[in-house]
Amino acid sequence: MTKNGGSVQYTYDDGTAGFYAGGGFYDYLGTNVPDNQEVESSAGIYTRPYRTQNSEFKVGVSIDYEKFDKNLSYYTVGQGGYFSPQDYLSLAIPMEYSHQYENLKLSLNGSVGYQSYHQDKSAYFPNNAALQSELAALAAEDADIDSEYSASGKNGIGYSLAVDADYRLSQNMHLGGKVGYDTFGSYSEGTGLIYFKYLLDDK
Repeated sequence: MTKNGGSVQYTYDDGTAGFYAGGGFYDYLGTNVPDNQEVESSAGIYTRPYRTQNSEFKVGVSIDYEKFDKNLSYYTVGQGGYFSPQDYLSLAIPMEYSHQYENLKLSLNGSVGYQSYHQDKSAYFPNNAALQSELAALAAEDADIDSEYSASGKNGIGYSLAVDADYRLSQNMHLGGKVGYDTFGSYSEGTGLIYFKYLLDDK
């Protein structure tokens, strides 16, 4: 599977407080897996109750929304195996503490908030009509056999934690990485990434 697309975001920060808003669209493409589309949007406000020359603590409120065209969350042949709800909403209180060590910036991020999602029912073999038809025929004869994953949904409290490192290679170039963990009900996700960033100005 590959995730292809892009996003735009507007941010404003006066040094004491700020806000942001943005959204994106992505195509999920894979071999022997149906194509899928995702729409996402986010917005938030924040303030800095603590700030020194080299460190700061930031806290705010954020809202995030995601929507996938298809539910391909499972692991039978033709499913994508990635969390793909038809409606996902998160209202959270994010917090961040960061410290600057010369060219290296380290950040500890966490959040707690309310989350809600809904997933449509999904065929066991969404990309193989022959297998799906055979399974549906068996399910029609035996009530103990299912031919589809049932629709599902959940709401409650979710948590996240992440550590971010950003090293300034030059005035305009940065190299960094991030590891994180999110959990909500029975769902949990660990993430990791390495990035290269080039700034168009010297700020």
